[in-house]
Amino acid sequence: MHELDVTAAEGVAQVERGDHPLARLIGTCIGVPPAGRDVPLRVSFKREGETEIWRRSFGGRSFVSRQACGRAAGLKVERFGPITLWLAMEVEGERLRIGVRRWAAFGLPLPLSFAPVLETYEAVEDGRFVFDDDIRHPLVGRIARHRGWLEPVEDAG
Repeated sequence: MHELDVTAAEGVAQVERGDHPLARLIGTCIGVPPAGRDVPLRVSFKREGETEIWRRSFGGRSFVSRQACGRAAGLKVERFGPITLWLAMEVEGERLRIGVRRWAAFGLPLPLSFAPVLETYEAVEDGRFVFDDDIRHPLVGRIARHRGWLEPVEDAG
């Protein structure tokens, strides 16, 4: 979606949440929506200087992340609530692998060995942007998984 010149997209997603109590707490802190199938999804994109704001609305419940280029070449910085991730992106065949290179919570740097693990697949299939984002943590397992499709729409606000 970064490469398309759109301000909004709509589609449908499946949302899974982890079962571990700490995984559920982390998900709640960063704004992960409740689990559900065939959940209406709207994503809007807004630029503010060098920052891109992504508002994801799953079934009317929204959470926001802020994305910007990091100081180190090739890294993207993304903030979800109190969590900040410095991300490296690599294309492996059809899959986009996003590696966490650094992370912090509430502004405090945390050990990389305890960083979230991201498995992401993004592609265009049959004219739709399809995605499968799985967020896990080494100690608590799955935090959330979002998968589905999006199509560009005109942004009505």
